[in-house]
Amino acid sequence: MGHKRPILARMLAAIFIVAHLTVGVSWMRATTSDPTAEVSFLDGLRQRRLFSLAESYCRRRLAEAKLTDRVRIRLITELSRCYAERALHGGGADREKDWTRAATVIDDWSQQYEHDSRYLVARVQQGLVRLARGELFRQETELQSADAQRWEESRTALRQAIAQLETIQADVARNLRKPQNDSERLSEQELASLQANIQFQLARAYRNRALTYEAESADRISDLTLSLQQLGPLAQLSPDRDVGWASRLAEITCCRLLGDLRQASELATSLIAASDDNQRRLRVQAEQIRVALAADDLPLALQIIESIEEATRPADLDHAVLEALVAAWQGAVGDQAQAATWQNRIAISLEALGRNHGAFWRNRGGALVAGVALEGTHSNHLDLMVQTAHSLYVNRQWEQAVQTYLRAAEQARELDNSERAFRLEVTAARIEHDRGELDAAILLWRELSLRYPAQPEAAQVHWQAIGGAARLSAMQDSNAARQYEKLLHEHLEHWAQADTSNKARWWLGQLRENQGDLVGALEMYRGIPADAASAGEALRALGRCWTQWLDESQSNGDDVGDEALAAVRHFERMVMGTEERLPERWSSVALAAALEAVRLRMRFFPQTTQRSGEMLQVALRGSHQANPGWRAQAQGLLVNLFARADRFDEALAMLGEISAGSPADWNALLGELVQLMNSTDSADQQQQLASLLRSAATRLLESSDELTAAQRLQARRIQAESMARSGDRTQALKHLAPLAAENPRDGQTQEAYARLLVESPDPAAVESSLNRWREIARRSRPKSERWYRAKYYLALAHVRLGNHDRAAKVLRWVQTIPPGFAGTSRQEDFEKLLRVAIESDG
Repeated sequence: MGHKRPILARMLAAIFIVAHLTVGVSWMRATTSDPTAEVSFLDGLRQRRLFSLAESYCRRRLAEAKLTDRVRIRLITELSRCYAERALHGGGADREKDWTRAATVIDDWSQQYEHDSRYLVARVQQGLVRLARGELFRQETELQSADAQRWEESRTALRQAIAQLETIQADVARNLRKPQNDSERLSEQELASLQANIQFQLARAYRNRALTYEAESADRISDLTLSLQQLGPLAQLSPDRDVGWASRLAEITCCRLLGDLRQASELATSLIAASDDNQRRLRVQAEQIRVALAADDLPLALQIIESIEEATRPADLDHAVLEALVAAWQGAVGDQAQAATWQNRIAISLEALGRNHGAFWRNRGGALVAGVALEGTHSNHLDLMVQTAHSLYVNRQWEQAVQTYLRAAEQARELDNSERAFRLEVTAARIEHDRGELDAAILLWRELSLRYPAQPEAAQVHWQAIGGAARLSAMQDSNAARQYEKLLHEHLEHWAQADTSNKARWWLGQLRENQGDLVGALEMYRGIPADAASAGEALRALGRCWTQWLDESQSNGDDVGDEALAAVRHFERMVMGTEERLPERWSSVALAAALEAVRLRMRFFPQTTQRSGEMLQVALRGSHQANPGWRAQAQGLLVNLFARADRFDEALAMLGEISAGSPADWNALLGELVQLMNSTDSADQQQQLASLLRSAATRLLESSDELTAAQRLQARRIQAESMARSGDRTQALKHLAPLAAENPRDGQTQEAYARLLVESPDPAAVESSLNRWREIARRSRPKSERWYRAKYYLALAHVRLGNHDRAAKVLRWVQTIPPGFAGTSRQEDFEKLLRVAIESDG
């Protein structure tokens, strides 16, 4: 155990030579037998910013059951450092999570080690995490020119860090007053070192809080004075000790901030003379540069910079150098050549800052340059403008970042670098999009793509504008809807051959279809080639629109024969090509086209369905690997075709082969068979179709678990009705009675049951139908087809029961309500039934 105290002492001392987060944990590496090596190993991972690897290592070690308390405490502290440094160097949505983890990982073990003085080291680490977070928040607030509320939030974060450090300071003082007899506890020397550590960090916290107040304000002076008071005793220690040297350096900073530049300069000169380490001298020179700048002595600052020969510099010195270069740039206003020289040096320095010291310092330096640029110092240096724009973005100054990227793009265009200008404007548009300014992003995307239509990515950028307009249009924005449509047409005008053009045709087709412009939709869908990704969907949409347009034209009395034949031929050519031969290998497009061709022939040329059936049978035989959904649709169409040709055995056999298919496909087949059964006058055909329909409904009910309640009800009703049509009326009534009871508000079910009752040879059944027809009529909209049917069957029930006078009254009442019987498609049936009622009554 003799090695433990020196290691811990080194850990406590190291706090004074690291910038932000550590309590000096120089304990570990990748070997559990050598704690110093394990700490060095983790330090190395963090320095290379391999934070996830360091985190997983710590967590894996903490999961070991036989760890000593000392080892576990140092691993907890190291894990906290890992999270905090990742938060400091990282950004984005995960940064706040990392800050929280860095603090809570200490809390997670606090109960277990509540009375262990060694855990004070971990608690100090937690305090430093909160201080580092508050310091970063203060820096970002300063760089973002934030409002008063943001400054108050910065002060609040720092107050919390101060309060926690003061609490830990008091706990350390209590432990110092206790006897230290336990070899596993911190020694008096270690506690004293930790106490000095906390005092130094409190001075840092006060200095940071001072910077949240206005310059020369009483609050700033007060906090800087408090910081100096904390540093005073520590600065009396030997500069050979980390705490002594770091406190003297911090004194220089406080004096500079208080405006006591002579004292700051004298302290810096003294500290350089007392520093035997070159890296320490370089850190003091960083403060000397800042003191010179504060005294408006730019030549002295530049002289110090030129005297520095050390190749490996601390990050703070490189940042101070950048501050001096920026000041020189500001002073060169009016001298374009001199300003360009400083801009070039600034760009090189800023790039080196990020390369040598990481994202944290790169962002700090970039924010400094951006702040000066925003004050009006014009830049004509493209790389510097780009770096400034990036820094503004990183520091969440979104609007300024966008404007700076656009200025940089303009500069790139003046330099005839159109490709770089294009990419800079793309970045500006992405920022607008990410910050929720979708209108601005759409405008930038559109203008950019039209300005550079030949750029390889121009079509994709324009497509992003379309996507943004589509999202706005979905929010019921009428202006966006018009813009969306305009952009789609514009896309086809400029990039008709681009990969995105077929998406534009597809979206325009859908838009036209939803607007009821079927001709426009047909034009768009037909323009999508067979090798497009959306070809299959486009074919189905084309068939749907063509059928609807032909139906509407036909209902208006137009002769649609030629147009219907053209539609059929269009799809058949996609199957057979110009040689009019069925393919040997069936593509997915050919299979989809075959379905649409058959559907159109069945609808408009039923006399030519034999050709359709042969094509589908060949397709089924030649496409064993086809999508099961397609096979089910093709088999369903063949069932329909065979039924139309009175080939009922083949229809039933094909029905038995259907092993897939969506409920919608099955319901479509049922509907087509019902329509076919209702359209034939042949009793034999009706019975055959009813038997086929019954089998189809039964198959659907038995094979599909995806039916909605409405789909299942429809299938059960059709099943029962087909039983009645095939002569099994008793079984049909048994099926329909519970359906009618379970679904009192479903008109189709109530009608089906009431119709079976009224057609029954049993007078009691006919009698019970009367109330059902009255209820159906009451629930129906007056003069609707269902209302007329209810009145007709009510009168028919009276006729069948011998109540001819009551039947005649019902019919005459309907006849007197304009437009009378002429308002229904069953006019002849009404007139015939009225004659029967009158003659029988007379």
